[in-house]
Amino acid sequence: MGITTYDLPPGGLKDGEIATPSKDDVTFTWVYDQEELDKIKPTERDITNVKNATPNLSDEEVFIEAKQKRYRKTKTQEFRKQYHEYEKDGRLNELPEDNIFAPKFNPQTVPPELERQGGMSITMRPQAAVHMMKVEIPLPIIDELNEHIDKNVGKDYSKVLVGQINRNEKSAQTGFSLEDETGKAFSTVLKKLAETYMKNVTKLDFAAQVNDAWTVHSYEGDYNPLHDH
Repeated sequence: MGITTYDLPPGGLKDGEIATPSKDDVTFTWVYDQEELDKIKPTERDITNVKNATPNLSDEEVFIEAKQKRYRKTKTQEFRKQYHEYEKDGRLNELPEDNIFAPKFNPQTVPPELERQGGMSITMRPQAAVHMMKVEIPLPIIDELNEHIDKNVGKDYSKVLVGQINRNEKSAQTGFSLEDETGKAFSTVLKKLAETYMKNVTKLDFAAQVNDAWTVHSYEGDYNPLHDH
């Protein structure tokens, strides 16, 4: 199984146009270790999912595809665990290249304008067709934000959000104002982070905008159902 990324023009492809492989292509192909694959046992759910997705496959083909899907999931979990171990030890530059989370960008310092917000470390984590950016916000800033949120309770957003945050009397999803001093400062941070992400991924300059924000106060039993954005 493999994935190749392509460059598309603004607005997408028009009739008759052909997408070209990205110059900064992140191409990834699973290589199955046959000895490990032979030990994999797909779950009933794996088999059901494959049957639903590809009903034309024979029972033997379904079983093979289900084994491969379970293999990929198992290996992904192993790779993620290995990544976090190396990251914790500050040895990401030594992470084996066959790990699908191996960073293609080196950790970088934030732009000067963010340093004035307290400084953050940013690491890009390109994966097949996905670029993840990890941001570490200094604890003093988090403490300041939490204190501000506790003192400035916004309107209730729970009825317009998918999260089922209602199992505790303190459970809440409340608005976070972007109009006061703290809100404006944090909004600036978010905008710069978004622009940094887009610059790393596309090599282009974008102007990000934060329209609104809210805070989620979760306790035991609260959850977010499966959804997308």
